[in-house]
Parts: sequence; structure tokens; C-alpha cells
Amino acid sequence: MTSFDSKCFWVYSISLHNQGTDSKMYHSITFQYLKESGIADEWRILSVNSYEGTEFISSTEHRKYPFYGVHFHPEKNAFEWKIESIPHSASAILVEQFYGNFFVNEGTFTGRHVGSV
Repeated sequence: MTSFDSKCFWVYSISLHNQGTDSKMYHSITFQYLKESGIADEWRILSVNSYEGTEFISSTEHRKYPFYGVHFHPEKNAFEWKIESIPHSASAILVEQFYGNFFVNEGTFTGRHVGSV
């Protein structure tokens, strides 16, 4: 299965191939760690990055449940201006908007509302 089969990451070609995100390795998870934990089959790995020769998972989603994980901060594209390595191109802003809209929309499926929790 490719990342384009993913519910969340159809924007993958913009966000990762065009360097639309700023991803660092610290506090990262490797595929080997998932295997050793016995949960690798439960997750669809959507993208990986590498840092100093170590490959780490940069985006994933659960195969059964609506759980998603990204190892970057897409919101920084629009709001973080002190760090020069964070992209601010039109495609980087599109990535930020996509992820914000996607995750807010996913939250509407819970049936919970502000004040009902």
C-alpha cells in the first residue's frame, strides 16, 4: 500500500517531496522500534526521513483506528519565523492548512462537542 492510499496523507507529495515540512530526528521512532514493540503490523508507515544516517518515521496512521502521527510541526510553516530552515513557500502553507483542516475534521466524528466532555 502506498501513502496515496492513506486517508490522511494524500497531500504527501506536496508535504514531503517538496520539503513542505521541517522535520528533526530527536524523540523519533524507528521502524525497528515498532517491530521490537510488537505493534509494527498495526501501523501504516507513510513517510520516513533520515538524520545523520538514521532513518526515522515522520508520518504514520493506524490501520484500524483514526490515529495519526506526524513527526513535524506543520503549523510552523505559517507561524514560525525565527528559524530560517522552516519553509514558508506557498506549498508549505498549503501543507499547514491541509493538516489543520484534516485533524479538525477528524475530531468532528467523535460526536463530542465543546461543553459535552
